[in-house]
Amino acid sequence: MFAEPAHFQADRDSVHLFPASYLDITTAEAALLIDALNANFADRGLVFSCGASGRWYVRCDATELPQTTSIRTAQRGAVFEKLPQSNGKLSWKAIQNEAQMLFHSHAVNEQREAGNKLTINGLWFWGESVLPKISTDSKASIGVVFGDTPLSNGLATLHGARFAPLNQLDLANEKLHHRHNLLVVETLTTFQEQGDIDGWRETALKLDVQIFTPLLASLRNGVVDEVILTLPRDRDSLVVAITTQSVRGISGWWNNLTKRPRPFIESTRA
Repeated sequence: MFAEPAHFQADRDSVHLFPASYLDITTAEAALLIDALNANFADRGLVFSCGASGRWYVRCDATELPQTTSIRTAQRGAVFEKLPQSNGKLSWKAIQNEAQMLFHSHAVNEQREAGNKLTINGLWFWGESVLPKISTDSKASIGVVFGDTPLSNGLATLHGARFAPLNQLDLANEKLHHRHNLLVVETLTTFQEQGDIDGWRETALKLDVQIFTPLLASLRNGVVDEVILTLPRDRDSLVVAITTQSVRGISGWWNNLTKRPRPFIESTRA
């Protein structure tokens, strides 16, 4: 489960939640705070770690996993109404409060305050799950997983598929034909979290050139039979299937979205 370092800022009527993407946390800062968490919560069977992507995680017994709310959803509402709901003996609200007190007087935050940086004054738990069994099937249904993050690499490992960076996607490669291949595109996430409309739009236009325009061309000429877009939303995902027969109906759709964007919050809720 994610144990995302965050900054909580209270005003007169509400509490604002700033995720890790706002904080520019160094490797050294992460190591010190995670060591403090592990020392403090070891007696409760919690193990904190920092992954290659810089994300923080907490591992616990599967029976103790809480029901959580994603940090992006929590940002857009009343934060304290979306605290983790315990399902076992552990009180995750108490753990969250204890972590906040632990961070309050930590030397890392004293240095951050002296440097006029936002403090890391709490954690947000979300994304609870149990690791599924790793596939050993050499005939995996997915041929290649393309992506640029540890998440996409992990998906490939779980499905017994080959992993490759997004920039190695070559739709003319016949080895990709007649197989299900997965593209994991996460480059817009940080801009969405920070409300950076210009950064989101600029990156979306680059993705159009690098990925979506070639996919559209491959659909039109029959190299690709179908593209299934899975677009995460607050409480579910929007799934759109585009085939060679239906491709005429979406001509210009992506360009229209990026050239004349709606208000940002509306676009992200699609």
